[in-house]
Parts: sequence; C-alpha cells; structure tokens
Amino acid sequence: VAERAGCEVVHAKCGADAVGYCEERIAAGLPLADLVLMDIHMPGMDGFETTAALRGRLTAAGAGRPPIVALTANAFAEDRKQCLDEGLDDFLAKPFDRPQLEALLEKWCGTVAASRHGELAEFAA
Repeated sequence: VAERAGCEVVHAKCGADAVGYCEERIAAGLPLADLVLMDIHMPGMDGFETTAALRGRLTAAGAGRPPIVALTANAFAEDRKQCLDEGLDDFLAKPFDRPQLEALLEKWCGTVAASRHGELAEFAA
C-alpha cells in the first residue's frame, strides 16, 4: 500500500535487520527514513525491543528521530496505550486501507511523501 501511495519503501524482515539498516545509514552519513512502520509482532526482537534499540542508537549517534508507528492487529485502547508508553509515536491497527495509510503519511510527513515520495521504512515480519 505504501509503495502505491508513492513512497520508497525499505523492508526489514526482523528487528535485527531494522537496527542494522539504521546503523548503516548513520555510519554512511545518510538520512534516515521519514517514517517507520513497526510491526509489533516480529520474529526475534519484537517491535517494542526494536524501537528501544533504534531510539538508543539514534540518540547515541546524535541522529534524527523519525516517527515510529506501531502496526498491530491488537486494536484495543490498552494496546494503543502500551505502544505509546513503549516509545512509539503513533498506532495503526491492521488491517488498514490506503486512505488510512495516506492519512498517516500526511500526519507525520506532511507534503514530504507527496512532493518527493519520501522514504518509508517498514520493519515488519
């Protein structure tokens, strides 16, 4: 859906791959993604552990802090609260449709995604 919305999407199969991707970008002096979609239920490191690891590495490197949005099928209010308490910036319940994703892109990226087809990192299983 994000690719059809005009975004360049970088996929990571697991939390370790997501952290490695960000470390490579930081080491190369390249910008990070404009937005991160974080699957909460990934193999190995879950979305909470991956978010904490990313935040720690970004802080240590003095790098920017892209918004991280939780993607989960758990759509109850307590699930949303846990995601926000764990350091994620927003929450999108699965399944979601294109208008919901576009609204999320507009909220967090503004015209970035529409004007230059911003980069979206999707860290999901």
